[in-house]
Amino acid sequence: MSPLLGQAPDPELIRQIRDITMAHKEIIGIHDLVVHDYGPGRIMISLHGEVPGDGDIFELHEVIDEVETELNEKLGCEAVIHMDPIAVNDELVKRTREQVAKLVWEIDPKFTMHDFRMVNGPARTKLIFDVVVPFGYGMTDARCGRRSRRPSRRHGEIIRRS
Repeated sequence: MSPLLGQAPDPELIRQIRDITMAHKEIIGIHDLVVHDYGPGRIMISLHGEVPGDGDIFELHEVIDEVETELNEKLGCEAVIHMDPIAVNDELVKRTREQVAKLVWEIDPKFTMHDFRMVNGPARTKLIFDVVVPFGYGMTDARCGRRSRRPSRRHGEIIRRS
């Protein structure tokens, strides 16, 4: 496929982006990586960098700026990184994230999950997360959604509010 029409980025470039970004201890994960190639010397990158939700926002912002600069200097591309705060010191969130990830994996091991968060309301806790379904997967979004509800009935409640 032609670069003008869009093509998958070079796997080596993806590896370098991940390595450079993850070399910073404050960044605990990345997802939603998009590479836009507009020709020689005109590559744009956007990604979401997961950072500790209890970290200092100013320090984390500085780290993100440093990574964007480093990607430009080492790979010759412009980068925009969106910070995604992740609860890293909450045992209930950790345990629930692991349980939900297992349920997602049971639907299909090719699926991955990110952006997990728990929002406490007056009557219930909402679980919010994104599931990545591989490109070209032979199932519609609606069918994936219906299938995702089945395991929760089979496994019962993950969270009980006291």
